[in-house]
Amino acid sequence: MQNAGKYEDAIRCYDMALELDSSNSNSFYNKGWSFYNLKKYQNAIDCYNKAIELNPKDIISLINKAVSLDDMGKYEDAIECYNQVIKLNPNNQIAFNNKGIESSNESSFKYFFHKLKSFNLIKVSA
Repeated sequence: MQNAGKYEDAIRCYDMALELDSSNSNSFYNKGWSFYNLKKYQNAIDCYNKAIELNPKDIISLINKAVSLDDMGKYEDAIECYNQVIKLNPNNQIAFNNKGIESSNESSFKYFFHKLKSFNLIKVSA
């Protein structure tokens, strides 16, 4: 149903699936993806949080949570999600790329620069 753009129908199906097995992180992820496509970003984040709670190494849910936060204008929170992804997988190009995009916001740039220094990813010379 998601692929057909029937996101509300898909959400109802995921709700039924979660009634049968509330520990299925994939159902929470997919429900979050449906909410995201409906531009219901906070609902999407709530679902991604539940997926992450059930599977703390769920990089895809972390990335999608960050994208949702970005769409809500919560750039620093999005960067924190990307940092979590990088801790789980230091070679995740999506996290680094999207984290760089977040830096286009001036306050986020300062935050991003500070984090790069704290991770020793850049060196600042006087």
